[in-house]
Amino acid sequence: MYYRVRALDLRFDSRSDEETFKAQRESDLLRWTRVGALVGVLVTISHGIAILGFTGFAEILKLHLDCLKSQIAFTQQVVWCLTCAFIAGVTTLRLNFHLGKKWDWEILVMALMVCAVLVVILGQTSNLTVLFGEDPDEVWGAESSSSRE
Repeated sequence: MYYRVRALDLRFDSRSDEETFKAQRESDLLRWTRVGALVGVLVTISHGIAILGFTGFAEILKLHLDCLKSQIAFTQQVVWCLTCAFIAGVTTLRLNFHLGKKWDWEILVMALMVCAVLVVILGQTSNLTVLFGEDPDEVWGAESSSSRE
């Protein structure tokens, strides 16, 4: 099954031309994937620092223990940051330490990007609230329904 689907993915008539093309593009693919992932980590950490600056660390801890809104926001930030850090780490292992030369990095990077998109989609306030078993309109208020996000 894999090879039948893989045959549909070929951009060139011969498999050797395909492998040559992929080898030429692999370092650019991984380098830009790593840059995007590192930007994601930096933005997430900066956002967390900004939140801490506005409310203070003790107040954040108190909110996380008492408020579902804060638990949801914190969970979303942690999952997003860990996903970006994982992507950056995997691409760094390949680029700097030459690990995984036999792996199909095009498919791997695509799978990691799909995971990142799922984190964004599931991390929307209404979706994540439903995953926590709560009604979004009760938690966030009627003005922040999913239709406005």
